[in-house]
Amino acid sequence: AEARLTGQRAEAGGQRTDVELARLIHELQVHQIELEMQNEELQQARAKADALLAQYTDLYDFAPTGYLTFDREGTIRQGNLTGARLLGVERSGLLNRCFGLFVAESDRRVFSDFLANVFASEVKANCEVTLLREGSPPIVVRIEGKRSEDGQACRAVVLDVTEHRRAEAALRVERMNSDAIFEASPIALFILDETTNIVRVNTAAVVLTGGSLADAVDHRPGNALHCVHSSKDPRGCGYAPDCPLCPARNGIESVLASGGTLQGA
Repeated sequence: AEARLTGQRAEAGGQRTDVELARLIHELQVHQIELEMQNEELQQARAKADALLAQYTDLYDFAPTGYLTFDREGTIRQGNLTGARLLGVERSGLLNRCFGLFVAESDRRVFSDFLANVFASEVKANCEVTLLREGSPPIVVRIEGKRSEDGQACRAVVLDVTEHRRAEAALRVERMNSDAIFEASPIALFILDETTNIVRVNTAAVVLTGGSLADAVDHRPGNALHCVHSSKDPRGCGYAPDCPLCPARNGIESVLASGGTLQGA
């Protein structure tokens, strides 16, 4: 009886061992499938991250704006293709170059002060300097930069503003020439604002009014020219009973309203 009981127990123990082994194998298989699924998800996530990195790299490298990263000494630590082009060097020769060596000597202090301002605070700073490029004409660039989060780098945007500055200079010359012509004209010239007040006159106009520049500016033409009708109302030109019939007043208001021109004696 004891031998039979012992055999039954051994048989039962063997059955339990087989069940446990099967359960363990099943759990291992499930765990293996879970690991494979996680690995696939990681690979997909990495592929997406690589695609985004490539996209942002292209946007950075081929942007029409120059991007440069400086350290505290003004050494270029990173830059895109446009940044290299603005400096007149190849991308491979851009890194670890001192940006100040590209800057005209007269503007180097401006760039140094810009860097100091960037690293002294968390707000953006900007400056304009002239860049000297070997084999190419100098250009004027505007640099806008901000300190990095770790405080060890300046991330900057570099814009070529050469043509804009040339246009401004040409406009200043044109204005100077226009001013010279305006003042030298033998014809009395008046410039009025939208309220028909005089804002500027030339020398011939001052002579015509028989007074001074102060007597003409900020006054209406009838007051400056001593129109007999403007004295009929304390408020002056434009308010007297005869003013609605004044051809000069009506002509000026017509020009202001239409933006056209008027000729007449």
